[in-house]
Amino acid sequence: MQTPWGSAQHITTYEPGIVSVSTAGHGGFMAKKDWAEKNLTEAARNQGFFENGHYCYEEDCKWAIAAFEIPQHWPRIFEYMKDCDTPEQQRAYLIKTISAWDAQYLIDRGIEPEPAAYARYLERHQEDQMRADKSPDLIVIAWGDWDTQIPGICRVATADGAQHFVTEESYDRVTGLNLLSKCEIVSVDTSE
Repeated sequence: MQTPWGSAQHITTYEPGIVSVSTAGHGGFMAKKDWAEKNLTEAARNQGFFENGHYCYEEDCKWAIAAFEIPQHWPRIFEYMKDCDTPEQQRAYLIKTISAWDAQYLIDRGIEPEPAAYARYLERHQEDQMRADKSPDLIVIAWGDWDTQIPGICRVATADGAQHFVTEESYDRVTGLNLLSKCEIVSVDTSE
């Protein structure tokens, strides 16, 4: 079977119309158009991409949306996953995964995202926007003191292309978004 990720090396059929596939490098769920229109919510169909007559949900993040929509198959989907034995544990796992990567799907379904995972989702979207805006506050690259040859001082680059020197201690303390404003900027003479 040809998939968006290459030729399928392994196919698991959950029922006629929906399968999970593995290729040499990737995979995911694939739902035939007719099956998906009968069995998947509009919110789920909106999150998949459509290719060759199938709604596709890649295995890194989007898979959880397809899985969430077929609870009758959760025992098989989770058969090798430790600590996901009950439908409650399986549902919680899927909600947490979706909250971190595709929270809009849950919101569209009227389901409250898991708070900590949803915070990471919002942070990633904020970072994406800051990157697109070439924010002078978003750190996109950091080099340790091995680069500066000054103990305790590292070099960072921000989304606007500027470079700064900050204390390694202040950089290491940053949680959440890597923001220059959270670091202690130092002046370094680079004239030598």
